[in-house]
Amino acid sequence: MKKMMLMASMYFLFFGGHFSLYGVDSMMHDTTTLPDKPADTLFMREMVKTDADIKEAVKNAFSSDSRTSAEASKVDVKVDKGVVTLRGSVSSSEVKSDFGAVARGIAGVTHVVNNVSVIVK
Repeated sequence: MKKMMLMASMYFLFFGGHFSLYGVDSMMHDTTTLPDKPADTLFMREMVKTDADIKEAVKNAFSSDSRTSAEASKVDVKVDKGVVTLRGSVSSSEVKSDFGAVARGIAGVTHVVNNVSVIVK
């Protein structure tokens, strides 16, 4: 083990500060664990959601959540790089807040821009 660490250190010094040991890619002080099996890579891809996946998840959540389901068809959802923008009109500021809260609870959402209007009748 010590011999391997010594060899890795020498390689590090000789080749510009970059080496890989035991599936860990190291450059200076930054370390990133690399997947060592195709299944690991597949699992990681499934965790990363596309904007289309996020949009579908948000719309499904609106339809199934008791706080938003009655007015789910009134709210349009757009997603750009994880940022969800909501547009439409609802009956109260409480319902508007509920739409924002439900959207924020979806995996992959980084920010919610709640442009929903409140129409009081």
